[in-house]
Amino acid sequence: MAILKPSNISPTSAQDASKSITFSWQNLGDRQYYYQIQIYNNSTSELAYDSTKIASLNAFYILPESILINGTTYKYQITVWNQLEEFVSSVWMVFKCSSAPIVNFTNLNLGSEILNSSYLFQGVYSQAEDIPIRSWNMILYDINDYIIGTTGVQYSDVIEYEFSGLNNEANYQVELQVRSQDDLIATTGKIPFYCRYEVPASTITLQAENVAEKAATRLSWRVTQIIGNVLQGEISYIDGEKIDLTSGIISFQEGLPNFRDFSLKLWIDWVDLKNDIVIYPADTFLGVIDISVRESVTEILRLKSSIGDIWVEWEYENESDGRFHIYKNFYGIIYHLYTPIMNPISGNNVFLGIDFNGKLVNVNSTILM
Repeated sequence: MAILKPSNISPTSAQDASKSITFSWQNLGDRQYYYQIQIYNNSTSELAYDSTKIASLNAFYILPESILINGTTYKYQITVWNQLEEFVSSVWMVFKCSSAPIVNFTNLNLGSEILNSSYLFQGVYSQAEDIPIRSWNMILYDINDYIIGTTGVQYSDVIEYEFSGLNNEANYQVELQVRSQDDLIATTGKIPFYCRYEVPASTITLQAENVAEKAATRLSWRVTQIIGNVLQGEISYIDGEKIDLTSGIISFQEGLPNFRDFSLKLWIDWVDLKNDIVIYPADTFLGVIDISVRESVTEILRLKSSIGDIWVEWEYENESDGRFHIYKNFYGIIYHLYTPIMNPISGNNVFLGIDFNGKLVNVNSTILM
């Protein structure tokens, strides 16, 4: 036989120079008795490392950590000798040294406690040579390391995802994996957290009915969740079914679903809302003159989340007519819709319906009586 050039040589992909790098090859000709690896700066052709001639049958070599420099592209060549001291060199191979990326959660620490059934996990990516991110993946585990949710591979530089449906008083783990444009991977590892939130109180109305023809008893029941608290002022109840909010504000912080997708229906017993004309003095080139301004906006409802708010306002446009305005402000981008003009009077029952599918908001209203 004859001595042949080494083949199937690696590495060819990016390597982190702060860690050891394994060079490997395959011999298809005479048995190798010696080898030598020489590494050069690909831009300057300056010798960066020389293993010297090593007596070994091994077809791999481990370069110690921190010999090469991250952010630099190298070329290398492997030379092998047979027992007759005949030698041959491989083709030149090229690879880049690049630092592994760094990834962390920005709003989660080891052993954090989450006080909701859903949570928007957010992460941050960095890399020493400013190599951009290629992709990321977030994985949710239970306490036994079983995967219960994943984002799949995301090709975006915005790292955030909301996992919902978290159980009360349960332990979870979440992991964030990132990949740089140089194809190097980093992970946060599995970060444990505990989920705990208040479950709304409830009342159960149980009714028993005798069914004589079947010699049985029919049981029926209705469960009512008790949620919300007084945020400001005072409230009262009308007929045990309606809340009088003319002197107070209520807040619901639990028991509500994730409002990335919802339909909300409100029936409002109308009362006269703020509709004042205020006079303000204004400096003009003709001197100080009085300007009349209508102050007639009342906020009806606000839904808050970690990514922004959705809220509803009523605004009078004259002495009696007005309309509902609905606003969505997610990530600082404001979306606005409004209903047709209507003129409810005190004592009317007004219906307001809101549909939201994560991107589009629809709103409609009518006076029922």
